[in-house]
Amino acid sequence: MSGVKSIENLDKQIAMLEERMNTMQAEYRTDIARLAEYMAKRDVDAANRGAELAAAVAKRDLDAASRAAERDAEAANRTAELAAAVAKRDLEAASRAAERDTAAAKRDLEAASRAAERDAAAAKRDVEAANREKRMLLWMISVITLATTIILGALGLMSGVLSSV
Repeated sequence: MSGVKSIENLDKQIAMLEERMNTMQAEYRTDIARLAEYMAKRDVDAANRGAELAAAVAKRDLDAASRAAERDAEAANRTAELAAAVAKRDLEAASRAAERDTAAAKRDLEAASRAAERDAAAAKRDVEAANREKRMLLWMISVITLATTIILGALGLMSGVLSSV
């Protein structure tokens, strides 16, 4: 009679351990999924912040170039009142400077856009790597679950053998 009770206790303990193991596995899977989601969100946010910063820098440079061109044009107009020949020369110089500044600002904006695209591609690669890691972790959990099931099956067989002894 005591042998049956001990087997029943073992069966209860095994069932309780299996339930605990399943709960822990579910918690691990949830934690892994949350971590992967957080990492992907963090990478996308970082790429977005980089793109926003690059765009802001390009806009600031463009605004500065525009203000510089406006100042140059005003200076050229004041100089024109003093002497027509000097004003024409200054205005042409200001126009060339504005064109260079505008071209430089355009190059900066294009470079910032390319950098943002590279950052987005890097973030995408990071997300893909995180997904690969997530799949690998899920596979490892499956292997651990299978091994645990095999061990629990072996324990069941052993308890059956022990109960028959």
